This record gives sequence, C-alpha cells and structure tokens, in this order.
Amino acid sequence: MILAFLISNFDLNKKLFQRFSYVEKQISSFNKRINQLKFYKNKFSTFSNDTLTICILALRVEFQKEVPDDPLTTGDGTFDTTSSGIKGTFDYKPPYDSSYFSSILEFSKNYFLSATYHRIKFKYSISPIVKVPHKIRYYGDLGFFAQGITSFFRDAIRSADQVGIFSNTNLAYCNPQPNELIFRRIVIFYAGSAYQTDVNGDTPYDLPALTIFAGALDYYLGQPYIVVNNGNDTIYDATLIPQTLRQDGLNIGLQGTAVHELNHLIFFVDDLYDYSGLGTGAGYFDLMAVGGYGGDIDNIPEGYLPTLPGAYTKIYMDSILNLICPSCQRIIMPNEITKIQPSKNEQTFNILPSSFYPQFYKIEFDNKEYLLIEFRKREKVEDKKVNFIYNSDSSLIFGIYDEEWDYALPGEGILIWHVDRNIIDSLGPDFQSNRPMGVVLIEADGVPDFQYFIKFPEGWKGSKYDPFYKGNRDRIDDYTYPSIKSNENKLTGFEIYDISSVSNIMSFKVKNEKLSKIYFGNENYKFQRQFFNLKDSLIIALFDGHIDTIDENTNSVRIYSELYLFKKNGQSYYNQPLIKTFIQFRDFTFYPYLFKYPPIIEDFDNNGTYEVYLAGTDGNLYSFLITSSFSNNWTKNVNFPIRSCLRKLKNYILFGTDEGKLILFNPINQTIYKSVYLNFPISTCFLIKNDIIYLQGIDGTFYIIDSELNILKSKELEILPNPIEIIPIVLKDRIFTATNNYLWILDKNLDVLNQVRLKNKPIALSYFQNGILVITNDGIYKYDFNGALMGFINEKTAFALSSDTNIIFNSFIFNYSKGFNEV
Repeated sequence: MILAFLISNFDLNKKLFQRFSYVEKQISSFNKRINQLKFYKNKFSTFSNDTLTICILALRVEFQKEVPDDPLTTGDGTFDTTSSGIKGTFDYKPPYDSSYFSSILEFSKNYFLSATYHRIKFKYSISPIVKVPHKIRYYGDLGFFAQGITSFFRDAIRSADQVGIFSNTNLAYCNPQPNELIFRRIVIFYAGSAYQTDVNGDTPYDLPALTIFAGALDYYLGQPYIVVNNGNDTIYDATLIPQTLRQDGLNIGLQGTAVHELNHLIFFVDDLYDYSGLGTGAGYFDLMAVGGYGGDIDNIPEGYLPTLPGAYTKIYMDSILNLICPSCQRIIMPNEITKIQPSKNEQTFNILPSSFYPQFYKIEFDNKEYLLIEFRKREKVEDKKVNFIYNSDSSLIFGIYDEEWDYALPGEGILIWHVDRNIIDSLGPDFQSNRPMGVVLIEADGVPDFQYFIKFPEGWKGSKYDPFYKGNRDRIDDYTYPSIKSNENKLTGFEIYDISSVSNIMSFKVKNEKLSKIYFGNENYKFQRQFFNLKDSLIIALFDGHIDTIDENTNSVRIYSELYLFKKNGQSYYNQPLIKTFIQFRDFTFYPYLFKYPPIIEDFDNNGTYEVYLAGTDGNLYSFLITSSFSNNWTKNVNFPIRSCLRKLKNYILFGTDEGKLILFNPINQTIYKSVYLNFPISTCFLIKNDIIYLQGIDGTFYIIDSELNILKSKELEILPNPIEIIPIVLKDRIFTATNNYLWILDKNLDVLNQVRLKNKPIALSYFQNGILVITNDGIYKYDFNGALMGFINEKTAFALSSDTNIIFNSFIFNYSKGFNEV
C-alpha cells in the first residue's frame, strides 16, 4: 500500500488516489489466487510455548548501476548514502545505509509492540547489500509491472541465497529461546523510490511498494514459492519497500508504509480502502485504510506518525495469530471483547481507549453482520504534543514516547464499525469496492466521506466529527441519521445512546426493544399523521400511519391509511381506505408511516379532472382521480422510499428519494424525465420560486437547482449533517435557511451575509412583516432580516411542532366534530 497524500490540490489528490488504488487492485487479484494461510495454518500447533516472536530478515537490494543515469527512474539503481539537512528535523535526509534501515525496523518493532499490546515479540536483522542482474527499468515497466515486480522478487531472493544469507548460521539470531516460537518474515529494501509517489510522472519505471504473496508468484513464475538454503527452506512471500518516498519535492515518511506493508506480511490483513479508487474506507482511523500516512499535524509530515489499526483490523490480526499458533498468547483475549446482548432494560458500559488498552464491544445482528465499538484517544499524557524517540545524534527515528501512535487522528471518541461478513466473504480482497463496504466506519456526522473520498476531501483523514461523543452526536439507532440498520435495511432494534464526553474512560448505554409479531384490531385504529391540502372548494385529508400488522417472521409491516375528500365547510364528500400494504424490512427502510408529506392536487392533462398524487415509503408514486369517487389512476415504483414532498415544477412532479436522487417525473406517460444524484437521502421539502429549486440538504449543504435539475450553485454551510428538515425562504435578494446550530442569511450567490448561532435546534422557518421566525420545540425566536434577535415567544404547549409531526398547510385545522376552521 502506498496511497496518496494530502496536498492542497484536491483534484490531484483524487487522481493519485485512483492511480495507487489501481496498482494495488492489479496485484491483489493475483496475490489472493491462492489462500496464503494454507502455508501457515497451525504452523505451531504442536508446540505448547506461549509467546510468538516475529523474526524479520531485511534484504538490501541494489540494481545494476545506470551509466548514464536513466532519467525515467529515481536514482541510479544503488543506495544513496549521502546526507543533507539538519539532524533532528524532518527535513534531514540520512544516508540510506544499514543504520537507516535498522531504524525503520526498530520503528516498526515499537509500533507493533503497541499495536499488539506487547503480547508479541519482534526481532530483525539487516543483510549485506546484494545486486539483482538487471537495471530498474527492466523490472519497472508499468504495462507489465506485476510480472516485473515478481521477477524482481525472485531475483532478489536468488541473489541473497547465492551469498548464503539464508544459511542456518546467518539466521542464528532467529533461533528460538526458551518459551519462544519464531515466525520468520522477509522484507526487501530496494534502491530508488516508489512508483506511487511519482507525482510528476517523470519516473514511470520506479517499482511500486507492496507485498507479494504466493498467488502472484504462482501466476507469473509458475510456482507459489522459491526454494533457498540448499532446498531446506521455502519462501512464499515478502514485502518490498523502497529506500525512500521522497521525490518530486515531497517528504513522506517511509515508516508508515513499512508498518502498513508489514501488517500485510505478518497478519495477512486486507486493505480497508477501495481498490476502485473511490473511498479510503476509514481515513486515518485505521492503519489499513490510509493510517499509514499519519502525520500532517504539528509540522510532522505524513508517513512519520502512522495511526493504529482499528477494532476490526486488530481483531482480525488476533484471529490470524490464533490460526497460526492456537497455543500462543493472544493479542486480544476473548474476555476483552464484550458481546452486548439485546435487552429491553438499559445497560451501561464503560470503555477504555483501545489505543492503549485491549477493550472492545460487539453487537451482533446475526452470525455474519455485527457492530464493533471502540474508544480511540490521541494522547496518554495530556500535553498536546507527541515526542519522537531518536538515536544518539538525532539522525534516525526509532519510535515515539508514551505509545501515542494515534496522535494524528483527526478526532477522538467512540468509533462504531459496521462489519458484514456476507460482503467480505463474497467479494474477497475487493470487499471495500462494494457499497456499502464490507467494513464501514459509521461516521457520526452522517457524511459518507470514507466511502466517497472522490467527492469529499475529508474522506482522506476524516474529521473530528466522525467519532461519537457528547457535544457532537451522542446516540445512534434505527431511526437516526446515520443509523444502525442492517445492510439490508432491516431494523435491529438497538439503541446506543447517552455517549459521554471524551475523557480517560468513556461510557455509553444500550437497549433493544425488538419488534414482535402483533395484530391490532379495528378498535385500536390510531393514525400517526394527518395531512390536509386545499384545492378550490375541496379539501383533501390524508390520515396515515396506522400500523395494522408487524410480522417478525417475514420482517414486514403493514400500514393502513385513509384518504378523504371534504367540502370546505367540513362536510364529508366521500372517503375510502387508501393503502393497506406490506413494507418488507429487507427491501426498504422501515418507517412508521407510509406517507410523510400531504398529497398534491393537480390537473396535468388539463381535462378538467383533478388528480391526487402521493409518494410512499414503499417506493411507490400513487395517482388517484377525483370523479364521482376516488379511483386509482396508476401506481409507479421508483425502487427507493420517497420521503420528500411532491411539488409541481412546470408540467412535472418534483420529488426526492432515499437513494439520494432528485427526480422530475412526467405524470402523463409515467416516466422519469430528469434526475440528479445529490449523495444524501432527500427527505425534506423544497422551495420552488420562478422555476428555481432551493434545497437545504441534510448533509449541511444548500443547493440552487434549475428546472432541468442542473446544479447552479451549492454551499456547504455546516460540516455536521442537518437531519432537521428546513424549507428555505427567499425574499427579494436574500435566502434564509437553517442547519443544526445556525440561522443562515445568504445572498443569491450563496455568499454568507450573516451566520446566527441558535439556542435550540430549529424545526421550521417562517416570516412576518419585519423579519424571520425560527420555530423550535422551546418556542419561536424572532429575528429581523439582518439576523438581529427581536424577541422570543414561549409557545411550548400551543405550538407543538417537532421534526416528526405533520405540517399544517394552507392555514386550516380539522376537528372531527366541527369540521375545518381557518387559523
């Protein structure tokens, strides 16, 4: 793994990320042709010793010297033993000699001691320099790089074998001591730089840094191993690392790449980034995502401060250790992973930072899909700095003090990982190219940066809003955004809530009220939502959300709704039961209602007969005709739940779906005219003015979109997602909208004129002659058009709005005994 690095040019960053992912994708497809573990499973099963020692032999390999120097490769094929810069700084370039490579392995040793909680030991040795028979260009042609890199692997091993490096005498340092088992691993340090960091593209024949497994050897060399030491030893794999990642003016620490690749080699861990080049998987929150590029903090360049593996990766490392050596000391003991059982009673759990202590929690949906919970903390010693361990003259880095490897994390708090073995097992090493990924870090801010880094710059590292903690997001369940529904959109019933502030020990609560099979009789009719709409002298009333049946055996729910037509005086014109439908959990997210917004009444074909249109969470768009009675005109399924309102735009119906599509629908021929993907569930309503759409997205971004669904302008207002559903207001040259914490006043170019901090979460916006009304559960706040607070109306009881209640349209209230009254 070598991925991109965070630079100011996001477009270049994306290009590099895709390029590096492509390299790994190509080699991984061959690497995994053979299950590498078959060579090592139960390797030490006959032993009773309790400590495993990783013994690394590092080969130093040069190429035939380029005379003259080849301009299409970095260096001349030999190790650069010059030095430059000031010692003790990251700008210092040491000579690439045995001491330098020893420092890389000493750094790696200290890293893995921390990552394994000091339950595994490490040894290493640096070999003399050997030469392969060809120049760099011979092995580094990108068009044949997989064949070239495996050929280099073979030639490097053979060159070392010819001078006795694999002899028993030379490897005596790896002989086991009492109560010690030895697992030998090979690293090949080669002269030059890496193909992946050739930013300028002017040295295309540089070799990539990666780990080679038996599958690639078998595919390109005809057998999955290389025999050495006069036939006494067999080599199935090795990690290949360049002498440096410095080139084209960049300074990226080799240390992070070394520990990332060694984790492939030692524990056979898969990458957590997407080989298709779309998502980093977990950013800095896992070594096997892009944590190997940890740094970019306190003037520490990337790569010098790799972050630790996350919960999934650490537990996977432990499982591999147990597979290789069932009798060995575990990295994570079984009692250090607490399985949380579903209970209707509130359960409280305390958790220590996994950065320093082995403590994890697990919530199972079934035997293959589950959540892992850990607490990550940047510092053990609260001094807001990290201290590196240097050699005596400060020319080489050996590690860091206090095991603060997670210092470069963008945020601290509770991390919740969603793991789906169904995806992992079916897609193999490419499981992160699926959406959802096989291993997903649930981002508390609700913005899927890690799955869509190609669209979100924060997806490289992550942000301080990704972990859960009090003061950010401190709960998650089936109905929050993000949620903990299964990947098939099944309800899990779990609620994780009351998550504490970040401290030395965090806490959280869990409960689960599972749905059971129940039937409600007619006497229990209870409609959860009521909607009304006015057209001429008629009023449409929709009573929605009576849950008729919940069936846990089929994972489905039946919702009963009724549609009424009234005259304006409240007299019933006619009515009919509208929908009685099963919504399958496995197909759709379960909502306790079928319709979120009221119907619209239009006459699109201008034939004098009104049509009623409704959009359902069952994914259907419904059309009814108003003649002498209601009649079902047509039903159109759009494959995803519709929770947005319906709006007429020219001669089309505008709505959004949970998939994230904004759709213009032609009701005449029942086809989709245009659609645009906005990357977040569209569950709110929009303002249409002069055929222009104004939309406040739940991702915190404001959009202006034309009638052909072209995005004219967009503006990210708040990094935190905006789960509230605000319909913006446009008055003359100003736009008023709201997010979780702010009232925003924008001009038509979306430049911010004022950003007003709100005391309570807004529910809706309205306006009056002198200003703007911000409606909250606490009451109504009055602001002038410049954002100055004018007053507060305490209407907690009289104004009982919440983000889950219905919206009253056209100023009418319905009373069962008195009909409709105008407000």
